[in-house]
Amino acid sequence: MKNILTKIYIHPFTYIVLLISLVTGLFKELITFLFIIIIHEIGHISASILFKWKIDKVSIMPFGCITIFSELINKPLIEEFIILISGPLFQFINYLIFKDITPYFNYYNYGLFIFNILPIYPLDGYKLYSIILNKIIPFKYTLKIMLIVSMLSLILFIRKDLIYIVILLLLLNGIIKEIKNINYIYNKFLYERYRYNLYFKKRKIIRNINNMYKDKIHIFKTNDRYISEREILEKRFKYH
Repeated sequence: MKNILTKIYIHPFTYIVLLISLVTGLFKELITFLFIIIIHEIGHISASILFKWKIDKVSIMPFGCITIFSELINKPLIEEFIILISGPLFQFINYLIFKDITPYFNYYNYGLFIFNILPIYPLDGYKLYSIILNKIIPFKYTLKIMLIVSMLSLILFIRKDLIYIVILLLLLNGIIKEIKNINYIYNKFLYERYRYNLYFKKRKIIRNINNMYKDKIHIFKTNDRYISEREILEKRFKYH
């Protein structure tokens, strides 16, 4: 945990929101909210340490904390899920301990939970629905669908309040960057499977390299001939 303190990054917009809260007389409320989101993030971090995930950065944003991992995309979905639910679990335990501390403590707990389950990148809701979709459809399609859903959900989130506008712009910027990086993310996903000796229990017969699943090993069927995933990936990366 000591090493993680050196990786904490406070986003400039967070300082702007702090300044706005001082001017509008909402500083105590904001500090309460920040306390809740930090406890929430400690839940994610604790579970990630359990699975020995490498933490690159912990960003404190106006709408919550984001832990950025320096890990493979092809991590087991069960590990992703446990790390994901550990945040709300810590938040719930925190709520049970401090629920009577201030009149608005409960309000912010409820608000953060509802906000966080929205399918907007990079919120927990986005990650949860992505995990579910990755069990059903190929990884690349999951990326595209969830980013489209993110953009549509963000439109519904629009409010006239200044803090909401700041949060909206931050989320919008993240979604646009992720949309631009879809091909890079998918290529990294493929390269990891070529570069590392990854193990998957389930097998899936597919015809197109864009139809690869996150938690399966693949066999490609072309003209009544079956080709291993390894052969396909070697053709793509071996001489590049």
